[in-house]
Amino acid sequence: MERALLIVSYGTAAAPARAEQTALEDRLAGAVPGCAVWRAVSSPAVRRMLAAQGLDTPSPAGAMERMLAEGVTDLALLPTHLVPGGDFAAVQSAAECRRGRFARLRVGEPLLADRDAAAQLAGLAAGWRPARGALVLVGHGADGPAARCCYAALAKALPPGIFVGVLRGEPGFAAVLTALRAGRYRQVMLQPLLLTAGTHARRELAGPAPDSWVNRLRAAGFGTVCRMQGLAADTGVQQLYLHRLKQLLVP
Repeated sequence: MERALLIVSYGTAAAPARAEQTALEDRLAGAVPGCAVWRAVSSPAVRRMLAAQGLDTPSPAGAMERMLAEGVTDLALLPTHLVPGGDFAAVQSAAECRRGRFARLRVGEPLLADRDAAAQLAGLAAGWRPARGALVLVGHGADGPAARCCYAALAKALPPGIFVGVLRGEPGFAAVLTALRAGRYRQVMLQPLLLTAGTHARRELAGPAPDSWVNRLRAAGFGTVCRMQGLAADTGVQQLYLHRLKQLLVP
């Protein structure tokens, strides 16, 4: 039985952020010697941008079709998505459509769908918080109650002085601002709650426009800095994904 691992990421077209994603994917690939490792990007928009750069990046469906053509029969699909939003649902759908064509198919869950992983991420975040002031983890946000529950579970697990906000949906900027004022914080560090510090992080979180989070907080009187590093570049976060991979590959 031909075994293979398919790592599926949302993807990014920004070169520095792509390096962060590659660092995580390379570490995962190195944990399964002797196993064929494939990679796919789930975002159609990102795939179009990569194609414009001359990079041929398969979709999850396209990668699985190629794997079937090359004789893969035992497939483990590991998503690097953080929450189970619409993008992950499309990955699941692509896998389920092909389940009967593989002798064995296992599909992992997004990282924060696991409460233990959320608690461990909260522990890592405690080490990112500056000596003075608050830390705000800013995610993209996703549709559906499952994704909202993941953000809520992480927020509940975080120690005092660390907050969660999202660019789309709730808790949004207004909720984070209220929490910071209630805690009487004056200094704030923003950290992307994103696998990579790509376009959204650099524009909407830390960009020069007046409506970026960093400038809105400064306008509200907070001393604000950004830690522009995606989660994929953090060795502790990489270890969480390695654990997820080990769970996925249990016979």
